[in-house]
Amino acid sequence: MDAEALDVLALRQHGLFTGRQALAIGLTSKEIEGGARSGQWPRIHRGVYRVRGAPRTQLQSLLAAVLAAGPAAMASHRGAAWLWGLTKEPRLEVGGHRHHRPATGSVVYHRLSGEARPVLRRAVPCTDPLLTVVHLAGLGNESLLLASLDRGIASGLFSAAAVGAELGRRSGKGVAGVRALRGVIARRLEAEGERTSDLESAMDRLIVSHGLPVPERQYQLGGTRYRLDYAWPAARLVVEVDGYSDHSSLDVFRYDRERQNALVLAGWTVLRFTWADVRDRPRHVADQIRRALGDAGLSAC
Repeated sequence: MDAEALDVLALRQHGLFTGRQALAIGLTSKEIEGGARSGQWPRIHRGVYRVRGAPRTQLQSLLAAVLAAGPAAMASHRGAAWLWGLTKEPRLEVGGHRHHRPATGSVVYHRLSGEARPVLRRAVPCTDPLLTVVHLAGLGNESLLLASLDRGIASGLFSAAAVGAELGRRSGKGVAGVRALRGVIARRLEAEGERTSDLESAMDRLIVSHGLPVPERQYQLGGTRYRLDYAWPAARLVVEVDGYSDHSSLDVFRYDRERQNALVLAGWTVLRFTWADVRDRPRHVADQIRRALGDAGLSAC
């Protein structure tokens, strides 16, 4: 028995292995059964074992459900959404190409189309982010869909345009939820487009109404390619106002982080406010700007 090979395999799989995997590296059925009975390798699901001492985690539970569903199975729907950070609550939801649900207890099993191919996320096979969003749409929970869509775009996982392209590719294929997702995206982008056009005007009004010193607008930071929304150069303070569509691609997401790091390293203070901040908490926004200006020795009325 190659115990070292088994340990290496389990280490890569959150402390788990399958009977098929153990047989492939040289264990016998008798050895596997003996290890399960002795508690050395507790059985989690039929054909899925955990190495004794391996910590029990949510990732391990999800992977165990995937492994129990067969070699072509993958986390899907809310299971995949949790892996990608689109939802906060882990769910044991698995998809595969079988006709019948495997016997895995409380695991929710979905039959997937033949084109679904797993990708690895945190060592768990799962559906890709775009297909995951399409699957979420098919669940009929609009609040879940909206929150997941927002998280994916804000984190740079995908853009609204990419989701739209995925929907176009699936149009006419009878995929559940496509129509619902198309409507949600249309409403969200329409609303956010209006917000983006009004956001800077609202910020301008906030600065004036709260008696803040007049900043330089669209300030070009010397020696760089960076243009800043609002800057008080004497205080080395920059304020950025962020709309939903401003960060709807991975390139923009990365650019924003690169720019902010450069500003901080150059000695600037960076404050960021959302549309909701400017609209619903103007006093809070003004107070934070005033405090930053005061700390830098620049008086505010």
